[in-house]
Amino acid sequence: MAPVQGDGYYTWLWARSLVFDGDWDLTNDYELCGDPWRMRTRMGPTEPGMRPHNPWHPGPGLLWAPFLFVLRHTLPAADDPDPRVAQACHGPLADLSMLGTVLAGLLTVWLAYRFARRHVAPGGAFLGAAAVALATSLPYYATVLPSYNHAPAAFGAALFLERWDGTRGSRRWWRWPLLGALLGLAMLMRAQN
Repeated sequence: MAPVQGDGYYTWLWARSLVFDGDWDLTNDYELCGDPWRMRTRMGPTEPGMRPHNPWHPGPGLLWAPFLFVLRHTLPAADDPDPRVAQACHGPLADLSMLGTVLAGLLTVWLAYRFARRHVAPGGAFLGAAAVALATSLPYYATVLPSYNHAPAAFGAALFLERWDGTRGSRRWWRWPLLGALLGLAMLMRAQN
C-alpha cells in the first residue's frame, strides 16, 4: 500500500483528527504531525480563536476513519516509541487505512455496473464497468495514490448518481432527503464534485 503523501497528507489529517481527537480541529494535529506546506497559516485566518486552515476536503476522512479506528485498536503500531507513528501521523496505521480508498474504487466500479445494468444488457453493463475499472485513472488513484481524494470523489459521485437513477420516478418521501445527503457526501469528497 502506498504511503500517505503529497496533498493527500492534508486530506489524511481529517481522518486522523476524527479518530484520535473526536473533532476536526487540526490545531494539535499540525503540532504533532507537522505542517510541511505551512497550510496552518498560509491560506487561512490567523486571528485568535480561528482554527488552522486545511484547504483539502474532509470527505475522504469519513471513508478512512472506520479503518483507522479498527487498526488503532488492533495493530501493534500503536505502541511504537515514535509518537508520530503511534498517533497515525504516518506509518502503518495511516498507510493501511488507505484500504478505504481501495474499497471506494471497487465500489465505484460496482455502482457503475448497477447503473448501467438498468439501461443495457448485462454484457454491455459489464463492459462499461470494466472500462471504468481499466481505462480511467481510477485504479491509479485507488492504489498508487490512495491518500489523494480522486477515488473517494469518484465513489461519492457514483453513489449519488446510482441512487438518483435507481430511485427515479419514486414518490416516496425519503427519496429527496437521501439524495440530498448523498450529494452532500459527494461534495465533501472533492470540490469538482
